[in-house]
Amino acid sequence: MPISKRIQALKLRRQNKSYNEISKQLDVPKSTLSYWFSKQEFSSNIKHKLIKKSAEVWARNITNYNKLRSKKIRLQNTEAIVKSAKDIRSISVHELKLIGTSLYWAEGGRRGGRFEFTNSDPLMIKIIMKFLKIICLVKPNSVKVQLNLHDNARTREAKKFWQKITGIPSQNFYKVNFYKNISSQGKRKNRLPYGTIQLRVYNKKLINTILGWIEGINQQV
Repeated sequence: MPISKRIQALKLRRQNKSYNEISKQLDVPKSTLSYWFSKQEFSSNIKHKLIKKSAEVWARNITNYNKLRSKKIRLQNTEAIVKSAKDIRSISVHELKLIGTSLYWAEGGRRGGRFEFTNSDPLMIKIIMKFLKIICLVKPNSVKVQLNLHDNARTREAKKFWQKITGIPSQNFYKVNFYKNISSQGKRKNRLPYGTIQLRVYNKKLINTILGWIEGINQQV
């Protein structure tokens, strides 16, 4: 091995270059570099800088690895979801009745003989609106709405959002109910910019009918 390369290697090492960097630049095996450097005394300052640099490289490698791993996991999850979504070909009227009844059973309520359903998930609200329209024969203009918003939410945007989701006319929206999360004290970002929506139908017969469907499911399980 030429002496000049050894001198260059020592010079690069004193410039805080890593074994990999020197090996690539001079085309010298790392085992040879290790032999050369073992006979040299480096100052504590140089050693400290080399250790710090190695730690930084290690941290970058770990960060990049974690990013790639996270991306791979997200891709696998998406592929799994897309694949299983194909299992649902179509939904019959009977299946929609079971889905809507089960959602009401889990998330619904009744007060003074009225139908209530509260949630923040627009997809779930779409299903319930379809359930009310197709199965229960309840028209959108017969449904009343109570919005519950965080005190820093934009009322007009929230109302437009839920009108688009439900098809319920604006005059059926009650005055917005605002709430404040005391624990966050304004520091936490509002994760529900459109708040939660409560659908109300004042029809005691509807409540009894849905309760009957729930009982029917209970008897068949």
